[in-house]
This record gives sequence, C-alpha cells and structure tokens, in this order.
Amino acid sequence: MDARSNGLGPMEPVYAAVDRDPTATDRKRTTLLQKTWAYFKEYCVNTSLHGLKYVGEDQCPLAQRTQYLGYASLICDGNKMVGANTTDEDAIEFLLKAAPKLAQTLLNCSWHSEDNCSCLFDTVLTDEGICFTFNSIAYDDFFTDKAHQNNTLRHSRVNQVRGWSLDEGYTGRASEAVYPRRTVSAGAAAGLTIVTSTDDQNIDANCRWPVQGFKMLLHSPGDFPNMKTQFFRIPVDRDVVVSVQPRVMMTSEALHSYSPDGRRCYFSSERSLYFFRYYSEENCMTECLANFTVQRCGCAAYYMPRKKNVPICGGARMRCIKIGEDDFYGSERNLADCHCLPGCMEIKYTAEISHSQILWHKYFEQKPEVAAKLENKTHGKTVIYFKNSHFIPSHRSELYGFTTFMANCGGLLGLFLGFSVLSLIEFMYFLTARALCYFS
Repeated sequence: MDARSNGLGPMEPVYAAVDRDPTATDRKRTTLLQKTWAYFKEYCVNTSLHGLKYVGEDQCPLAQRTQYLGYASLICDGNKMVGANTTDEDAIEFLLKAAPKLAQTLLNCSWHSEDNCSCLFDTVLTDEGICFTFNSIAYDDFFTDKAHQNNTLRHSRVNQVRGWSLDEGYTGRASEAVYPRRTVSAGAAAGLTIVTSTDDQNIDANCRWPVQGFKMLLHSPGDFPNMKTQFFRIPVDRDVVVSVQPRVMMTSEALHSYSPDGRRCYFSSERSLYFFRYYSEENCMTECLANFTVQRCGCAAYYMPRKKNVPICGGARMRCIKIGEDDFYGSERNLADCHCLPGCMEIKYTAEISHSQILWHKYFEQKPEVAAKLENKTHGKTVIYFKNSHFIPSHRSELYGFTTFMANCGGLLGLFLGFSVLSLIEFMYFLTARALCYFS
C-alpha cells in the first residue's frame, strides 16, 4: 500500500532528546586541574631547584607554598626579585630543612681516633646558605647576648671553649682535652680526612653558576666565615690534598702605650664589638657591613648578625643587599669609617692544594653493590693537614723606643767625644751652680 493512498504524508525525521549533565564540563575541568597539579608535584619532587620540592607537599596551604618560593630565593642570585621585603625566622628553618643533610654531604670523616661526622662537624649559617664547620666554637662563645640567635642553630653547636684563648692560644698541656681541637704533629696521618658527596640534581644553573664542587674556607675559630670573598674550591671526582701553613702575628706588650693607629692593630681588650665576643678584622667588617645593610635596606640578610627587633630581608630585598655590599666594599670612605684594624694577635692560613683524578669506575667494578647506592652522585676525597710541625711567628714590636734612642745617642757620643754620665753631670754643674757662683 502506498503511503499516499493512506492519506499519510511523508514521515518527518524525529530527533531524540538527549539528557545533558550540567556538571560534566566542571568535572572535566576539575580532572584536568588535578592532573596538572599532580604533574606539578611530580616536577617539584624531582626538580633540581633548591627547596621547590616543599612547594608540592600535600596538606600545605597555598600561602605557605608561595612563602617557600620566597625563602628559596634568599640563597639565589640577588637580581631575582622573589618574595616579600621582609621575612621571619621560618626562612632560616626552611633553609635548614631544604639544605642537604650532613650525612648526605659527608659520607666519611676521620680525625685521629674519631670517625663520626656528626661529632666532628656542626651546622653554620653563612652567606652561601647552610654550611658545615669543623673546629669552630659554639654560638654562645661566638656571639654576645645582644646578638639575636636562631634557636635551632644555637643548639646545634654544643662545643664550648676549653683551654684556649684568642690571645694566648692553648694554655694547657698537649695531652689535655681542649676545644678547639689541636694536633701535635704534621702530616696527612694527623690531619682531617673527609669523603664528600654531591647529588647531580643539586647542580642548579638557574640559581647560581653551574659549577660542581665545594667551597672551603680556612679561618681562625673566632672568625665569622665569609664564603663569598675568602674560599678555595674543592672539585669533585678528585683526591684533594690541602697542605696548611699557619701565619701567626704576635705583638709585644710594650706597645700597649702606643695608640692603635700608631701600632696599626687592636689588642682584644681595647675594642669590643656589639655582636661578637672576639675581636678580629673579619668580625669587625662583618658587623660593620650588617649595620650598613640595615641602614641602607631597612633589614639584615638572613646570615648577618642582627638585633632582635631588626627584620630579616626577604627575596625582594636581595638586590638591595647585593648592591649595598658592592657599595660597601667599593668605597674607601665606608671602610675607613669602620676603622677595622687587624688584631694584634692574628692567625691566618695559607694552603697549598694538589689533586688527582679518582677512577671511580675501577672501584665500582670491584664493588657493584656500592655502585648501586651511589648512583647519580659524584664523590671526592679531601685530606687537610699541617705542612710542618713547627712554624716561626712574626713579632710586632717597637723599632726605636726611648731607651733604645738614649742608648744609641750615648753610644755615638761616647764613641766620638768620650761622653759619659759623669760628663753630663759635669755639664749640668757648670751650667747651673758653677755659673751662679762665678757670675755672682
């Protein structure tokens, strides 16, 4: 039968209505955000950028994640303006948490009969971030009560000074327990041996110059370390030998009668610093730079000594700190205003460095189980020792005193004129009493 004969028109197309989910687009967008966030957290965990892994921590507020980025910028180049103008003590706690641990940096240590790195090394805060120090004094002996100290760093340094002073050195016998530690002989067998380790992921070209190795500084136990200006580099994959020769300057007690400008040095009892218990030229310059930075930027760098009410500079102020530091050291007037003369008792160290390559692959071939543990890491060995058992100190004394001047004058007059003390008395007699009797 034809459809037309039935009186029915052509069949119209029927469109079925589809039920739409109004939340489908939102779910798709939420899933995409979750995948993006999960991917970002994976990047934070595996990235070489210092401290960024803490940004991706679970159960961490967004404000705290942003604050972590500002904390991490404190140890990067001063040209990077990240973070607020000021920060708080949490920044130092973050640096302590984000920095490589002592056990990850020093795999092995040896000093005489001690081989525990945690007993030989302490944590110290420097201008290069968190460093590890050997034979440095405790914070309570280092800083005065006026200097604000971080509690974590303060409790990490427990070695108190025993049997040693900056002016007199070691006062007891060699067999007595003293601190700072001392050695009684020269040579590598009596030195400090360390095996260093570097994770390849910690080499960050975005933050600092992409150089492998460690910065090492030799300084007196009472000096504040300045890693930017005084250091030498320890390369990786090298067996490094550092031969140390001390240079000691001593000053005669007879020069106490001279002014510091005349003798060009300060005795420890003549000048006291606000933040440091021990006076030295380095400590004086560090304190003067800290005061200059507070005056210029309104805050102090995280590694500088400061008063409790002085805030810590945030990432946005790092450029101000860098420019201020350049202006400070580049101005003769600023340095003259500090009047930081050397100490009359001063210890410096000169180092002779030699190194050779370590063929780790030969070692790992014999011990494959060790190679698996040290994968993606570079290592090095460093031995530091005194070159000689004895050294000759320099002694600062007066070249011509009053007694020396009188002796030289008397010697010359006696040589050419036969002059003596009796001649002087005779001269005074004829000049006074004899003349009065003669002319009266």
